[in-house]
Amino acid sequence: MRKMWIVTFETYIRQVKTWSFALMVLMPFILALVSGGIGFLTAQNSSSDASNDSSDQVAIISSQPSLRQSLIKQHRDDIDAKVTNEKTAQSKTKSQDLDGYVVLNVKNNRITATYHGQDQIDSDIKSDLMGSINQIQHQLNLKNAHLSINQINQLNAQPTFKSILNKHPKASKTSQSEDQSGAKEFAFFIIIFITYMILLTYASVMAQSVAEEKGAKVIEVIFSSTTAAKYFLGKVFGIMGCVITQFLIYIIGGGIIYQFISRIHMVHQFLSNAENQRMISLILHDVLSPGLLFVILGIGLYLIISALCGALVSKASDSAKAAQPVVFIVLAFFIIAINFQSSSNTMIPKVLSYVPFSSMFFMPIRMINGHVTSIEITISLAILLATLIILTWLITKIYRSLMLQNDDSGFFRRLKHGIQDAK
Repeated sequence: MRKMWIVTFETYIRQVKTWSFALMVLMPFILALVSGGIGFLTAQNSSSDASNDSSDQVAIISSQPSLRQSLIKQHRDDIDAKVTNEKTAQSKTKSQDLDGYVVLNVKNNRITATYHGQDQIDSDIKSDLMGSINQIQHQLNLKNAHLSINQINQLNAQPTFKSILNKHPKASKTSQSEDQSGAKEFAFFIIIFITYMILLTYASVMAQSVAEEKGAKVIEVIFSSTTAAKYFLGKVFGIMGCVITQFLIYIIGGGIIYQFISRIHMVHQFLSNAENQRMISLILHDVLSPGLLFVILGIGLYLIISALCGALVSKASDSAKAAQPVVFIVLAFFIIAINFQSSSNTMIPKVLSYVPFSSMFFMPIRMINGHVTSIEITISLAILLATLIILTWLITKIYRSLMLQNDDSGFFRRLKHGIQDAK
């Protein structure tokens, strides 16, 4: 066991200290920081331009201070409160420091608003101001009508709307709100893309590493000091350690970045919204669900197949091609999973969620959408785990024979020879 762990440690350190591993791990954080920084600077500039551009404001001129203050209080961003008289408003309008000004008069208990400007008043500002003026006019009308409290309450009566839902037990489990549906879809894409990228990367790393060692003719020396089974398991555990390290870095790094950006005012406002908090909680719940166990075991299964593919090449120059069979399989299941994301309860996803090489793609989808029971999850997980163990045991039996083959026969012929030699 000691020699196996030595191989594991050496394989792990050799991969972790490379620039390619560091770049691969840091790239999502770099992209997130760059895109977040660009978005923040754009928002800041937009906010600054909006605050500095006073021509988007109007002034309110009125002989009744209470009326003017009421409108300013409701529309601080649209009204320049510093302008209090018509002469100043005319001067600022001519110099384009103001978009214009509105003169409010109250005659015979009726409010008249007259706009003065070089161009038409902004439609949004006009709509907001007239909405507030209509409310004030309504209050004046009620006051001057000398109505009783009961009559006022009758005039202010609003219609009501009630909903009575007859919930079916099964339907309530499968029904989803728009927020839940959006969170599930986002969580699905996070899981599926991370799985896809990690599989493509580490399948190639595993296959090329084994193929290069075989082509370099050093495998005879290695097998003279340890068994083929221990060496094989050490390689797999070492690469798997890199995968787990990357997952941990993403989780810890994501938590640190979350704590940092949550202090930014704009982000804090977004996170303080109850609906946004609920959306984030739903996404994290789905991403960090037991479906992650399928992903980890599935990656282990593909690493074993990648090691087998690397052992089946005949020379070091073919190391780049060693992972192609695994890449094609991963790509096929990835495309199928994307197409069945919204219909994961149909026959094809159901069947593929129990197939060991595809369950890592389809069972998490069905779990996120709530289409499986705990018994079905356990059965699929047991099949995946059993396949992983049996396949590992079989490959350890033929690994030595495959690694010592140097003939130029075909892929399947070398596999056949390896099985025969192992017997």
